[in-house]
Amino acid sequence: MADIVLNDSLGRIAEIIQDGGDIILIPLSASDADATMKDGYGGGNPTFLSDFLAAAGNTEQTAGGWGRKVILNAALTITIDDTANSVRVEAPDQTFTGPTAGNNTTKLVICLDGASDAAREVLTVHDFAVTADGNDVLADFTPATGFWSSS
Repeated sequence: MADIVLNDSLGRIAEIIQDGGDIILIPLSASDADATMKDGYGGGNPTFLSDFLAAAGNTEQTAGGWGRKVILNAALTITIDDTANSVRVEAPDQTFTGPTAGNNTTKLVICLDGASDAAREVLTVHDFAVTADGNDVLADFTPATGFWSSS
């Protein structure tokens, strides 16, 4: 489940997915403090990926086998649990194939996909501290919590 949901995304993520939005995953090699991320970046809401990555503390990890991953809307599942009064968005696990040593990560950012980074809305940020060693890395989105859950 998400470690940080940007304030503007609270309560909107399930609606975005219901409206047919794809998501994109971006690994970071360096990241700002959680409290800084939560408030967002740029002049307004929502926070777009271009503003997020322009912040001095956030660096996308693109070296050594890391890369962005798009998850199409058809692969996402929304579960509404009336008993627990919660909504969960589930995504399939994602494998990063053999990132090489020295190309480590700190966080995994999930955005609503768009035509460019200036149109990709940052939704959630997940702790994703990986010391790369050449083995495959699995981003495990546990079905019990999904990549995002609200109650």
